[in-house]
Amino acid sequence: MTPGILINKGEIYHYVGDEIVISWPVKSGIENGNCINCYFDVKSLLHKKEIYFLKKYGVQPEFKAGLHYGSVMAGEIGIVKRDIAYSGDVLNTTSRIQELCNSFNVDILLSDNLAKKIDFDRLRIQTRSMGEISLRGKSNKVELYSI
Repeated sequence: MTPGILINKGEIYHYVGDEIVISWPVKSGIENGNCINCYFDVKSLLHKKEIYFLKKYGVQPEFKAGLHYGSVMAGEIGIVKRDIAYSGDVLNTTSRIQELCNSFNVDILLSDNLAKKIDFDRLRIQTRSMGEISLRGKSNKVELYSI
């Protein structure tokens, strides 16, 4: 997955179990739709290794993605084991968006906040509104889009 992330200027922030949290500075994430293209490039890379995965593990890996836009605060935490940690509502909201992929039977969902920043016509990508959705732990609804 790493080449697909790096070519789209993404930064691997965190691994959580079988999940990868990827971040972008605003300009490089929006530029050329890098945050969207990352999803499709990683999916393509996994597809190219399908025979390997099937032979070795008996299954082809699949993944779903939730994308959101917003501010985070970064800071160093820890005394014995130090780490740079991101904090902010955007992380929780993104996680909630990704959790809804199965409910909507889609592989990728993005927030209206992000959708407004991306020129989908230039990318030749069609989006479909899933409506304004209540997210767990959030008081305001968020409009979501699938691709």
